[in-house]
Amino acid sequence: MAQNQLGSPVLRLQRHPENLKLYHEIIKKQLGDKFVEVVTNDNPKEGRYLPHHPVLKNSSTLWIVFNCSAKTKQSSVSLNDCLQTGPSLAQTQYDVLLNFHIGTYAYTVDISIAFLRVELQEDERNYTKFQWIKDPNDPNSELITYRFASVLSGAMSSLFRLQATLDMHLKKSNSPNKREISNNLYVDNFQETTSSESKLLNIYHKANRELMGANMPPKSWVSNNAKLNQLIETDFPDYQVPEKTKVLGVEWDTTADQYDNQVGGAK
Repeated sequence: MAQNQLGSPVLRLQRHPENLKLYHEIIKKQLGDKFVEVVTNDNPKEGRYLPHHPVLKNSSTLWIVFNCSAKTKQSSVSLNDCLQTGPSLAQTQYDVLLNFHIGTYAYTVDISIAFLRVELQEDERNYTKFQWIKDPNDPNSELITYRFASVLSGAMSSLFRLQATLDMHLKKSNSPNKREISNNLYVDNFQETTSSESKLLNIYHKANRELMGANMPPKSWVSNNAKLNQLIETDFPDYQVPEKTKVLGVEWDTTADQYDNQVGGAK
């Protein structure tokens, strides 16, 4: 099934060679980062193979989506059918957005490829196998079998695994800000407001330290405070703080300090 479904995304990507090249580079980078690994002496009867396809976001960002709900036939079970979802450890989106209005100064940050930062145990990895062509310039080239060494976002249990990992790390932390950081995490996003500029700068440093300590490097810091934005661009020289960003799907104009055409923002 996975091999048969591979032909469709390859054909689609061939129509846009730059996307085909990017797709191949994403897999190779994940291999280099040890998020995936090549399966040697693969036994087709062992584990499970996942179909995958490209999704183009905003006409510029390419994502590889793995279908963990795929079934070989209607009566069979998918990988997701065999996994427990686990309890939600996240704050509700409503609470997060409501809290985001409390203080004068606001900030938000994402964790870089958060799910892939959580390692899969060795005996689980064969259930996340997938195949890709060896040479993207030759659609008939040999198929290479890979498997995930890390949690992939399309699996039913992945959200709980990520939340539990972050929760465990913060509980073990000696930081006086660990509860504050934990209470303002939503999946792979961290956002908060405060009325004190000194506290704003302090929590920025503390959050960076905690996330890096958990091997969850932060990216895309954004604030409505000019001093913090200058600090962010100093600490992340290859990154320019945008004037607009999204907070849990809601667009936030940091200059006007308001949500998408709505007065209020973080103030």
